[in-house]
Amino acid sequence: MSDYYIGIMTGTSLDAIDIALVEFADTPLLIASDSVPLSDKLKQGLSDISLPNAQIESLIAIKMLEQSYTNSVIAALDLFLANPEVENLRSNIKAIGLHGVTVSHEPNLPMPFTWQLVDGHKVAAALNLDVVYDFRSKDVALGGQGAPLVPMFHYSVFKDVGLDIAVLNLGGIANVTKWASKDNIIGFDTGPANTLLDFWIQKQQNLAYDKGGQWASSGNVNKALLNYLLDEDYFHQPYPKSTGKEYFNESWLNAKLALFLKNNTPLHSQDVQATLVQLTVESVVLAIKQLAEIKVLAVCGGGVHNQFLIARLAAALPKVEVCSTAKFGICPDNMEAMAFAWLAKCRIDNIPATLPTITGTSKPAVLGAWVSSA
Repeated sequence: MSDYYIGIMTGTSLDAIDIALVEFADTPLLIASDSVPLSDKLKQGLSDISLPNAQIESLIAIKMLEQSYTNSVIAALDLFLANPEVENLRSNIKAIGLHGVTVSHEPNLPMPFTWQLVDGHKVAAALNLDVVYDFRSKDVALGGQGAPLVPMFHYSVFKDVGLDIAVLNLGGIANVTKWASKDNIIGFDTGPANTLLDFWIQKQQNLAYDKGGQWASSGNVNKALLNYLLDEDYFHQPYPKSTGKEYFNESWLNAKLALFLKNNTPLHSQDVQATLVQLTVESVVLAIKQLAEIKVLAVCGGGVHNQFLIARLAAALPKVEVCSTAKFGICPDNMEAMAFAWLAKCRIDNIPATLPTITGTSKPAVLGAWVSSA
């Protein structure tokens, strides 16, 4: 008998609430999906609060942001569940896997923590469905990085392809997954992907993102700037490791550019964009060099639509087939939302969803806080 779960994800780019209804039988099957943009006001508020130097008016202001995001999730799910192909299956939906919005992720502090904004209890009460949320905290409590959370899902979906494939997620932050067996899965964040690209084009062109990488492709990679950006401890640290907008953000980029331009000639803004694309490429390549040899790199996440980025990545990995996860039947835009449906299923079924080889956790662990709708 099939199990049905809903997964919801809003990534570091804060572009939307991504929803996926997934059927779990022999393999995960996407039944329906949707992507609901966040309002500009909510997106700005969540973006502001996630910066390291965020100026917070009050604790109430934080909770109001949480409630506003939660209400947006409920509204998006109300519409999604009213879809006829979803409504007919509602009684078979076991739970919602809800990630929330990461506003601070600090697994390496003396007292480590991770913080995602969302009110799982309110969602369960409003929709009369069980909710699983707060997936990262237990991993951190067990000494892990709390991220990435998707590698074991990647394995469950692609394990039959073989051992010479890796999966790359190009979201706001990029992460890669590779495995030798179900007990030896490696996954870690490689560094920035869309987060710096989006920030720079918003600042310079007043556009939400660089569609297809067209603007970046009009520029030239500045090798001196690229080397300066790559001279960052994170890129050269061994895994397990994780990162986010707490590290790679507009303040980081602005500071880097300011110091670089003290001793170098001014740059065209599109050259900076092209260089940021290459920064993502080179940081991914550095990560892949730490893994066993691969022949296929299956890419998902919003960055898969940046043709310039994908072309540069393929050029940097001439012996590797760089392709979309769509080649293997998984829409690249739905991968993360599907992963949170799977994570919810793992919690309900009491199945570990993290490993020491992925996050550095002290033991395999069942993740997530389960809120009953009863």
